[in-house]
Amino acid sequence: MSSSTLPGGRPLHEVDILGIDEAGRLYIVECKHDAIDAGAIKQLLEYQDKLLTNWTSIEERVAEQRGRALRLTRAPPVLARCRWG
Repeated sequence: MSSSTLPGGRPLHEVDILGIDEAGRLYIVECKHDAIDAGAIKQLLEYQDKLLTNWTSIEERVAEQRGRALRLTRAPPVLARCRWG
């Protein structure tokens, strides 16, 4: 699930891609066209902190997108980075 590209989607702390697995665990993916460096890792950690700080709001936003109540696994999100090009 992208935080802003779904119909009616709104940005979610500038996260490029927010994924959710079957167990309700969050995955944050930061995509870069150029080299993945310490700055990208710093971004991921900042997004993680924001999501954990605003957990109830995140659950509500995910439920809006999914169209049903959903309990997320309250654990630090899995962080990932990707590079293309």
